[in-house]
Amino acid sequence: MGTRSAAVTTAGVSTRETFCRQFEDMNTQIRDKGALRIDVDSAGEEFAWVDADVMGPEFMGIYERMAQTGYAHGWL
Repeated sequence: MGTRSAAVTTAGVSTRETFCRQFEDMNTQIRDKGALRIDVDSAGEEFAWVDADVMGPEFMGIYERMAQTGYAHGWL
């Protein structure tokens, strides 16, 4: 049984490491399903987005919360 603190979860794996693995797994699912879209805005800048119709509302809700958490902690 490992210790738990703000930075460390069980077995010495940090919360950040766990988060990054889970988020990358979600990004892999997006790519595997062909849901990653690339567009160009009016200023000519390229941006990427996820097609919610392909991934579904449940996945998108989880993905959006994960992204918010990642940005809030400075992990993304």
